[in-house]
Amino acid sequence: MIDYLIKYAIHIFFTIWFIIIISAVSTFQVPQQFEFDPEHQLENAALDPTFSQQFTATVQRYTTNMIAADSQLNNTIVHFTREHCNCQMIAQPHIDSVIALGVKHNFKSVTLDLSTPAPHVLQQWIPSTPAVAVFNQQGQLIYLGPYASGYFCSEGNGLVEPFIHTAQNHTRSIAAVITQSSGCYSQSLQY
Repeated sequence: MIDYLIKYAIHIFFTIWFIIIISAVSTFQVPQQFEFDPEHQLENAALDPTFSQQFTATVQRYTTNMIAADSQLNNTIVHFTREHCNCQMIAQPHIDSVIALGVKHNFKSVTLDLSTPAPHVLQQWIPSTPAVAVFNQQGQLIYLGPYASGYFCSEGNGLVEPFIHTAQNHTRSIAAVITQSSGCYSQSLQY
């Protein structure tokens, strides 16, 4: 009887230990959700009627050596990253699928690292990374915001893909600027 109680106690101990370990791993491994634009800096900037033109001109200035000068930002997807962004690693498969979708629809892809000194001025408009901007055939901004919302920023909950699919037919003069989203985002640092 004592052997049975000892085995039962050991079984209970290991069950509780296993539950505690799984809970701890889940707590620390699952990324937390953050707002994409918690200080409303992008939301407020986008209210300016000249925002799209200002943003486009600034991005153009930092991408001229990355794309052909004659094409400017025509059919371009600009990926905004930042060093040491854990969410970038989590979202990388989704980012790769956006790049592949862009290639399928004749888009160029350019990556700007906001942690480098040159494009840090863009942080006034990019509150979090990973983020993406899509420019149509005429070089007009048609989308700016996160790749997706939710814990894992995965393909199934992508926000940017519809804009790549319909970029050729995009005739609106106002870009879709997504600011109210929550997911795995790293806040951009202010310089």
